[in-house]
Amino acid sequence: MLGPDTEIDLARAALLIAKTEYPDLNLERYLYRLKQLAAEARAGRVELDPLRRLHRLREFLFEEAGFRGNVEEYFDPRNSFLNDVLDRKLGIPITLSLVLMEVGNRLGLDLQGIGLPAHFIVGVQIDGCQILLDPFHGGTLLTAEGAQELVSRVLGRRVTLQEEHFTPVTKRQFLARMLTNLKAIYWRTG
Repeated sequence: MLGPDTEIDLARAALLIAKTEYPDLNLERYLYRLKQLAAEARAGRVELDPLRRLHRLREFLFEEAGFRGNVEEYFDPRNSFLNDVLDRKLGIPITLSLVLMEVGNRLGLDLQGIGLPAHFIVGVQIDGCQILLDPFHGGTLLTAEGAQELVSRVLGRRVTLQEEHFTPVTKRQFLARMLTNLKAIYWRTG
């Protein structure tokens, strides 16, 4: 991953991570699947309003297509591999964020990953306002206060989030967090 952060193809890089577990993985098949999801979300509708496009994307991915957080087996390594998440429609916050971002970006939405402490969400700027979404919980819209409550619940203690917590991560930071999660999952499961 040499070169500028903006030139990193996040989906391809995530699939290369999955290739360590699945050496025969066909990257192009899964990149095409993301393109297909965007086409299905669009489904003949040309929506010019970005807020309506965002709502349609949430509705499609989390209601119609059935993507959801794997609360039953959160530490299953398959939740961390993009190919498995696309096949099973189950994942953890960061991989579901990746699906939301990649499909949304193909629909012309500039979705960014936001690495909160112990939880990953997605943000997008629309009409000068930052909109926060929690893909692990069905694409729920969050306020800054709601995000703070969510992180406090996950960590089991009161947390105060600052403005910098809502700054989008770089693609390198995103991938590093994916690898850190995988390392922790494998360590936890032995």
